[in-house]
Amino acid sequence: MREINQQNLSQQKNNGGDLNKYAVPKGKKGNHMTKTTKGYAISHNDKTITLTKAYAKKANTPGTREFKELANLHKAYPDYDIVMRTATVSDSKEVHDGLTIELIEKIIAHHPNSAALTKEYEELVKFWGREVKDKKTGETVLRAPYGKVKSWFLKKVPNYQEIDFSQPAVPASAEDNND
Repeated sequence: MREINQQNLSQQKNNGGDLNKYAVPKGKKGNHMTKTTKGYAISHNDKTITLTKAYAKKANTPGTREFKELANLHKAYPDYDIVMRTATVSDSKEVHDGLTIELIEKIIAHHPNSAALTKEYEELVKFWGREVKDKKTGETVLRAPYGKVKSWFLKKVPNYQEIDFSQPAVPASAEDNND
């Protein structure tokens, strides 16, 4: 019986199949949970086992589930390299370091078209906003998600770095009187 199982395993391995695909945990036959996030990926084309940082950290501790899984993977695929997953960094991505909601509001206040931008910003907050507790004051305020505000802001004020903060903020009421 042992020879048949070993023969089936080597056939499955040679065919590129996942050896643990049909494995049922001991004592859990019939109603076992499948893992939604494994923490590793097996590439049969590259002959690699790629680990996430968190999985590798857990696998370094003997006796953990991850340690045992990695040991079994190494036994099943002895000629596969074990590598860490790396993030892909794009040089073309624009970075807006330090662009916070508070800075966006300050830039809007100093922008020459402050009244129109303030009105649009308030509408955006009304539409997308959720009531949250302000960490500084403790009051409940309406806040829009940062991603929505940032996206809108960058479309409306793409040259925000050129805003002159040495000039006083333009009051919204003063702009309304000029029209």
